[in-house]
Amino acid sequence: MSVGQSESFNLSYVDDGTGNGNGNNFDYSLSNSGNTTVTKAGINIPAQNTITKTLLHVPAQSVDLNLSIGGSNNGISYAIANSSCSPTCSSTINFTIAPSATVGTHLVTVTGTPKSHTTSFNLIINPSLTIDVTCAATPNSALIGNPVTWNSTVTGTTGTSTYRWSGSGIATSSAPATPSFTTSYSTVGLKTATLTVTDSVGNVGTCNPAGQAQINFNPKFQEF
Repeated sequence: MSVGQSESFNLSYVDDGTGNGNGNNFDYSLSNSGNTTVTKAGINIPAQNTITKTLLHVPAQSVDLNLSIGGSNNGISYAIANSSCSPTCSSTINFTIAPSATVGTHLVTVTGTPKSHTTSFNLIINPSLTIDVTCAATPNSALIGNPVTWNSTVTGTTGTSTYRWSGSGIATSSAPATPSFTTSYSTVGLKTATLTVTDSVGNVGTCNPAGQAQINFNPKFQEF
């Protein structure tokens, strides 16, 4: 260019939302739906957490998720629904908590690829609920041939429960399957009955000690 001449320049500026003129500065953030609390039971129990991927800078691109679980993660499995998606979008972590899962607080760290952004929450596993069962006979002293009613008191169940009695003179094949039942005895002595309760999530409770009833000789019965 000679002295006294001028030259013009054209500058191209692409705004990516950051104000720095970089047109390919994709970025995003991760967040979660808070701590996940679950009470384990005698069967597998589901639990969930929602991970939100929020677009911060365009252009958007797909973000994949993976996670790590702190502490003993025996009995904890998971699957991530919609794991790979372009922000802004959401993914759902579906946990399965087995009966063998370790009770306590487990730190879950979710990492997004690319850029290795993270979000963390606690997976809190509470112990199985305790089913309390008591068994009692009415009357607790009876004569041969007279009726005895076995009653139970049950607390701590979840959903619909099943019942099964066992004990003196109770055949396994025809064991009563109700909270109470009435029977009679043809021999003297101490009779016992135990009720086992299983609720809808697999928790089991049994009366301990077993119910007791003393059966005595009935003078109306005569031996010949």
